[in-house]
Amino acid sequence: GEGEMEEATESGLLAEDDQTVALLKLKAKKDELSKEINQQDMALQNAETIISEVASSSVLEVVIQPKCLVPDTNCFVKLFPSVRALVDCGHFVITIPLVVLAELKGLSKGSDESHSNNSAQANAKSAIEYITTEIAGRHKHIKPLTTQGNLLPSLSIGTEITEKASNDDLILESCVKLHERLDVGSFSDGGATSSNSSTSVNRHTVVLLTDDRNLRVKAHAANIPVKDLSSFMKLLAGT
Repeated sequence: GEGEMEEATESGLLAEDDQTVALLKLKAKKDELSKEINQQDMALQNAETIISEVASSSVLEVVIQPKCLVPDTNCFVKLFPSVRALVDCGHFVITIPLVVLAELKGLSKGSDESHSNNSAQANAKSAIEYITTEIAGRHKHIKPLTTQGNLLPSLSIGTEITEKASNDDLILESCVKLHERLDVGSFSDGGATSSNSSTSVNRHTVVLLTDDRNLRVKAHAANIPVKDLSSFMKLLAGT
């Protein structure tokens, strides 16, 4: 009888030890999970705090206010009356890249095979005569534009030496440089509600006018507002 009781007592003690070990393991696992959850909560709170601080401290607002329009060669060849209307309305400065002037001169002489038809040649000739006359008369709403973004007072510099690039790239470069001269740095406080928050306004007053799909894609990539001339005229007309 005594031996059986001793065995039973030992078995009970062993069972209690096993339960204690199991409970300790469960407690350790619980503590580990709790620690992981707390770390995740802290990381989430930190991320939310950072996002909140960025959102409240700086809001970038892009504002497009067309003032300087940059038409490509096709605008003059296909829609010259619309370009003249933009000059005459007095709301914009029509800035003509020197490379566009060079293309128009070539077209007016019939030396550009890509636009080899009488209509294109006649329109280019009319455009060159108009541009030359208006710029010579110091018209304030039409200016030659260099690839460095300089607006010229006259056509005394008819061409410029540039690095080897396509005409489209030179037109876009003119837009980018003009934007940098006129708009970059025109960031302002947008009426923030606290000293730690402000609205940065990125103003664009330079708009490229072209119906060339590839040039439009390049303009978007360079963050230059772009519109085809027909659509731009419809926007002005409110239609």
